[in-house]
Amino acid sequence: MHDALDASTFGVLPDWMLRRRESLALVHEGASRTMRVRILRGAHEVGGNCVEVEHDGARVILDLGWPLTVEHDVDLPLPSVTGLANDDDPSLLGIVLTHPHFDHYGLLAKMPRSVRVYMGEAASRILREGAFFTPTGIDITPAGFLRHRHSLSLGPFEITAYLNDHSAFDAYSLLVEAGGRKLFYTGDLRAHGRKASLFEELVRRPPAGVNVLLMEGTHIRQDADGTERGPTEQGVEEACIETCRTAPGMVLAMYSPQNIDRLVTLYRATIRAERMSPDFGKRRILDQPSLFPYEACWSWSPRRELRLHPWLSLSSSISGP
Repeated sequence: MHDALDASTFGVLPDWMLRRRESLALVHEGASRTMRVRILRGAHEVGGNCVEVEHDGARVILDLGWPLTVEHDVDLPLPSVTGLANDDDPSLLGIVLTHPHFDHYGLLAKMPRSVRVYMGEAASRILREGAFFTPTGIDITPAGFLRHRHSLSLGPFEITAYLNDHSAFDAYSLLVEAGGRKLFYTGDLRAHGRKASLFEELVRRPPAGVNVLLMEGTHIRQDADGTERGPTEQGVEEACIETCRTAPGMVLAMYSPQNIDRLVTLYRATIRAERMSPDFGKRRILDQPSLFPYEACWSWSPRRELRLHPWLSLSSSISGP
């Protein structure tokens, strides 16, 4: 462990910490103890996120992911965290998952079921449905659920979830507070999806008094010149409309079934391109109530009317962007 950093370094992650994955101590002037942060995986690779936070002898883990560069059949060990493999250390209070992407939860299957896990409720349902179809899914019973701008108390930690815009449904950023200090862990987020208003809300109403920002940078590269721009979800919709209008035969789409935004995009594109009527599409979905993973994001009324999760809207502004 390194000595506590001077307060002038708060708000940035120094190069030595990213290179060596050592700990950053957040010091509260006048406090008797510190909050320490250790990046276990994810600093030198895309995915595999795992961050340990400690205060006053208590610890929580933020994400427990599988690196995207490692094949799924590799016997990848758990990070070296006391109590993670055997649940034999009560100081480990639990694992908090930001979202249901394999590079953020993929090592859960290797740990004892007695270790407490916290995540979004819809995210847990998506993973449970996925377990039937793929070995990367997992059926677990979380000890608690994350909710937008609601706090979760774990020992000395106060953890507040911020719903964000991401291709994974029910994804969160996390504000971790302990010992008078605040760490904000963004998880995966973007500002060009169907929930871009959540990013705008975060910018407009950010958590106050954050001492350290731990932010992922999948697309941040040393050789980037600032002009790189990926397509927005609206841009994808327009491209799908063009394909639907010009393709002479059947149009097939291949995408991650966890990407609910993309389902909405494809549905809207088929309607706007007059490839499918809204009523026909709804009937086809209603005829298959076990369709993975979308039943994790809707509920059923006694009249079998489709009631989508409030973050989803298949029919709003369907006639235009």
